[in-house]
Amino acid sequence: MFHVKHFASLYTLVIALVLRGVMFHVKHHSPFLHIAQKFRAKFFLFPVEISLICAILFSTILEWPGSSRSGKRRVSFLAKIIAIVNQKGGVGKTTTCVNLTAVLRERGKRVLLCDFDPQANSTSGMGVDKTVSQGVYDVLINGAGGNKKQATVSPELDFFHLDVDAFKWVFDLNVTGAVLTTMVFGELLAKQGTGNVINIASMATYHPLTNTVAYCGAKAAVANFTEWMATHFNQNYSKNIRVNAIAPGFLLTTQNKFLMQKEDGTPTDRGQRVLNKTPMGRYGDPEEMAGPVIWLCSEAASFVNGAVIPVDGGFSSFWGI
Repeated sequence: MFHVKHFASLYTLVIALVLRGVMFHVKHHSPFLHIAQKFRAKFFLFPVEISLICAILFSTILEWPGSSRSGKRRVSFLAKIIAIVNQKGGVGKTTTCVNLTAVLRERGKRVLLCDFDPQANSTSGMGVDKTVSQGVYDVLINGAGGNKKQATVSPELDFFHLDVDAFKWVFDLNVTGAVLTTMVFGELLAKQGTGNVINIASMATYHPLTNTVAYCGAKAAVANFTEWMATHFNQNYSKNIRVNAIAPGFLLTTQNKFLMQKEDGTPTDRGQRVLNKTPMGRYGDPEEMAGPVIWLCSEAASFVNGAVIPVDGGFSSFWGI
């Protein structure tokens, strides 16, 4: 049931202040200004009162008893991720995050507070010495990648009539994208002397696959760049920076579904050939890429550098006989 103590809860007041700021922004900048004014006129509520009501409802969700057999279970928190954002500084984002974290933890919740602000005020607010670490720039994952149908050979499109702009687009996305991000964030890693860079290669890295000519060339370049960058960091900046790549096998995703699966869900001829050459006999799940990435980022892989790790269900090790 609802208790008066909710009014006095610190997090209620903090959230009210944040929502008050949101309402202020809506009042002065939103195209829905007239709606807000009508709401205020009808219910005689000012933005601060609306903020308090929202905060109280929020706190009630945290406290409302559940319907378990014991009658003591509380309703689970509705969101797994809470993002506190605003377009300017000095509006209470850090204060909100620190206090909300403390209250949720006090109520038995497992909370991870991520402080990505270079000022690290949330870090110091939690009692952690922010001078110990030089920043949060420890891992760079160059995950952008993909292919285009217009750069892929098919019965409807032969090699001689591929779209050159689509071909360039594939290289820009897969190769130039990785180079540009490494130029920016890699400089931060070089200055602090530690870090990991993980690029996303492909089965096309090892052997060119039929039809996907642009994608194959781009992913081969990603593997080459991985090896070059690993050497460059170590020889010129720090021995404690590692650059590796993972080469995912065939995952059934939006970008390649048209190649691997028919509209009725059965494999295409190409998809069936992939399954036949994969000893595990299935496509991979995107979630299965997480383990190798975590390993490469950890101390368990401290001597792994310049490597391209296949995560492919055995595809790259099986020749079909």
